[in-house]
Order: sequence, then C-alpha cells, then structure tokens
Amino acid sequence: MIIKNHNIISPRPSAAVIYSIATKYTMLKSAILAATIASSYGFAPAPTGRASTSVSESKADLQNLAAKLNPAVKYFDPLNLAEAEFWGESNEATIGFLRESEVKHGRVAVS
Repeated sequence: MIIKNHNIISPRPSAAVIYSIATKYTMLKSAILAATIASSYGFAPAPTGRASTSVSESKADLQNLAAKLNPAVKYFDPLNLAEAEFWGESNEATIGFLRESEVKHGRVAVS
C-alpha cells in the first residue's frame, strides 16, 4: 500500500485497465497469427491442373504447324534437324527432344 498526499493508492490496476491490456494482447496475438498464416501461403504448392496439348513429332506435322503459325515464313529448318536422329533414337524421339530443349532453354534465357 502506497500513501501519497494522504490518499491511498492501490498497487493493483483496476479491472478496466486489466481488460484493456488483455484486449490489446489478444488483438496482438490475432494480428501475429494472421500475418503468419498469410505469409505461409507463399510456400503452398501451385495447383497442377494441366491442359492437354497435342504434340507434333514428325516432319510433316512440323511443316503443317509452321504453315498455320507463320504463313509468311512457313517451314524453316536450315540445319535439317528434323531429319536427324540423335543418340541412336528414332526421328520422332529426336524431334521431341529438340522441342523439349527449346522450351527449357527458352525459359532459362527469359529469366
């Protein structure tokens, strides 16, 4: 018990002060929880819904696709890579490999 100016001041805070502190503490905990949950969504895996695509893996398919996509140039293969067979694989496997590596290296070059 503290005596000051002949008035008795209690060392304990009033119920209103305790309620105010508890409310602020609860709000602080809620804000921290919300920030934690919001930041964890950045590490969630992306949805894997893939669209189906048809892959043309023969020289005739490539020529038809090139004529549709670029009517001015049409088919252009100066190194005759569409006729090559890499590593003893078939022509279709070689075209598939070249298309896959083109996409892969194009993405690396852009980033």
